[in-house]
Amino acid sequence: MNTLKSRKMSGALALVLGAGLALAGCSNAADISEPVEDAPSDGELFELTVATLPIGDLGAYFYAEDNGIFEKHGLDITTETATGGSAAIAAMVAGDYDIVYSGADGAIKAFESGLPVRVISGANLNQPEGEKDSTGLIAAPGIASVEDIAGTAIGTNALGNINQVYTQEYLSENGVTDFEVVEIPFPEQVAALNSGQISASLLPEPFASQAIAEGATVLGYPYRTGADQSNLVGVYVSTEQTIESEAEAVEAFVAAMTEASEAANDKANRDALIESILSHTKLSGEVANAMVFVHFTTEAEAPQLQATADLLTKFGVFPGEVDVAGLIAE
Repeated sequence: MNTLKSRKMSGALALVLGAGLALAGCSNAADISEPVEDAPSDGELFELTVATLPIGDLGAYFYAEDNGIFEKHGLDITTETATGGSAAIAAMVAGDYDIVYSGADGAIKAFESGLPVRVISGANLNQPEGEKDSTGLIAAPGIASVEDIAGTAIGTNALGNINQVYTQEYLSENGVTDFEVVEIPFPEQVAALNSGQISASLLPEPFASQAIAEGATVLGYPYRTGADQSNLVGVYVSTEQTIESEAEAVEAFVAAMTEASEAANDKANRDALIESILSHTKLSGEVANAMVFVHFTTEAEAPQLQATADLLTKFGVFPGEVDVAGLIAE
């Protein structure tokens, strides 16, 4: 439900900040001893309901929750776990949520369909630095090269999504166009690789590390595109009505996520980040410690979204060209 106009008294804030300071004393968490920067002038908190997914890509969000960053910025956050970004966006438009984490493709599809949805900030890029990326084209045991995928089936967690079209583009660039696409939820894809049901899939963490531990191999990193080798994978979206009527609360959320993203990217905070991810997901400590993390960011630029929109058109998800101008909230 839209609860932005309902606020909680600042006495609760003092309790939360006290707990957060205790946390900061025993970890590399962000320093929350500074005054609340974005709180309403009456000393109360903006209330927001945010839909998330229990995956490592939301590590910065979980870090913000656990280390008092939302409270520091004058926010009382209620977190709801969604089953997927597209369904959560529909629920947000219906009034169930104020802000939703979604794949970039989900935001583009909602915008193209005419829903009053806008991107308020980025959430995560793939990892453009280092030898390994946070999302890889993972091949089943026995698949030694991209060419071996020809004539087989590949997996995707949702037909016509960002994972599928970037995989298709990567395979096409490597001369492979003859394959079937099968929809399989991420948690089931490692077993599908092992059984031979699919030959490969573009897997994010933690599923990539799980598959590799069971004998799969990495064929490449399709999200490493362009001069900067990065792709805007996840975003936070809200409705036009919420953005316009509750601008202060939305701005406070983006400011909080900017601080949390910077902290989560800092290797000095890696243990605290892993602890937060473990507390909000079903991952094991072994898997979390082996993960290649995404790059957390609140920056979102139209060319990044347009590149994804163009691939959605190229591979038939959209019947024609899509212009994302206006998708990012001003």
